[in-house]
Amino acid sequence: MKLAIVTDAWRPQVNGVVTTLLRTSEALEALGHRVTVFSPEQHRTIPCPTYPEIRLALWPQRRLAAALDELVPDAIHVATEGPLGMAAASYCSERGLAFTTSMGPVTGYAATGVPHAIASSMTSPKVSVRLGNTSTSTEERQRTSSEPNL
Repeated sequence: MKLAIVTDAWRPQVNGVVTTLLRTSEALEALGHRVTVFSPEQHRTIPCPTYPEIRLALWPQRRLAAALDELVPDAIHVATEGPLGMAAASYCSERGLAFTTSMGPVTGYAATGVPHAIASSMTSPKVSVRLGNTSTSTEERQRTSSEPNL
């Protein structure tokens, strides 16, 4: 499978999110999957106002959409709720694509104090504040999440 992981947390950061995503990517590749990570490295960035070690992608939606269109992944995982994560969720929602997410209620940018308005302004005014598999029914999400694809 071709898998896309979209994350605002990536190298050179050293933290639990980055470590988990690196190990997950390595494990999936060892199983024969092709994993592509979309991170701030591919975008113009600015330092996070309250946590300068974190680089925030500026207006990533067009570049990310083009890269995802070119890759045509079999599955998309949105790992964080920063500008890239919001752009990826918007991309999926606009195209009716289901995606997985590991975002919790108080993680990442919420924990760093970056207001949601700042993160969303770096993506697009059309981005919904609600992320997730909004294009499918609850029954469909339960069915697909219980299938042993990964």
